[in-house]
Amino acid sequence: MHVSFISVIFVFIYAMFQSLMRGIGQTKVPLIIVSSTVLLNFILDPLFIFGCGHFEGLGVMGAALATLVTQSLAALAGIIIFLRGRHGIELQLKSFYPDWHYIKRAFFLGAPGSIELSTRAFGLIIMSFLVASFSTTTIAAYAVGSNILQMVMIPAMGLSMAVSTLVGQNMGAGNIKRAEQITKLASMWGLIGLSFVGGIAYLYADTLVAFFIPEDSSVINKGAQFVQVMCLSWGGNWCSALYCCCFSCLWEYA
Repeated sequence: MHVSFISVIFVFIYAMFQSLMRGIGQTKVPLIIVSSTVLLNFILDPLFIFGCGHFEGLGVMGAALATLVTQSLAALAGIIIFLRGRHGIELQLKSFYPDWHYIKRAFFLGAPGSIELSTRAFGLIIMSFLVASFSTTTIAAYAVGSNILQMVMIPAMGLSMAVSTLVGQNMGAGNIKRAEQITKLASMWGLIGLSFVGGIAYLYADTLVAFFIPEDSSVINKGAQFVQVMCLSWGGNWCSALYCCCFSCLWEYA
């Protein structure tokens, strides 16, 4: 935790870089940076955890240190890209002077989103606390079900961010009608698409859970029940995430 909290500043810097790049419609560069740092993390993790040759591993602290290194490199890459000004945003030393009017505006704009995300995280903490009071079979089934949920919802969140970028750009250009059309179209197809994926997951829940834990029938049964209940809400979750992203654009425009 001591090492991980040091990396919070780098996570924040890269999150700002990623958001700004999305705002100008550039999503490939952040993807390349994240992919590169993830691959580097795969290499550094076993090295820092278990060691190599005369270098003794650091155990769990080594995993945190590897993450710190990759996150700092990602943040540094973002700053260098902005300093060069290749994508329409160019940083200078005067850019780092505090603009209290903008800081106040950004704070009140971001506060509702921060509360929303914090509420989600707090809900996950409560769920983990409740699940931990049951048997190890229930804990394992919940962990597998959560992994399946993340596999589905992370791409959906990525699409919602892309839609929010398109909506924000059109609203910034004063094309409100087109922004409305994008939102309606994305909502309809997102609801249909994720509902369809949820239906497939409902039918093949046993197979999905068995992919993670193939030899434990009790975990497979409970995990399948968890997935079958959870997958029915995937279409609604997509719409909720999309509306949150688009509403933030509307709030800024207003």
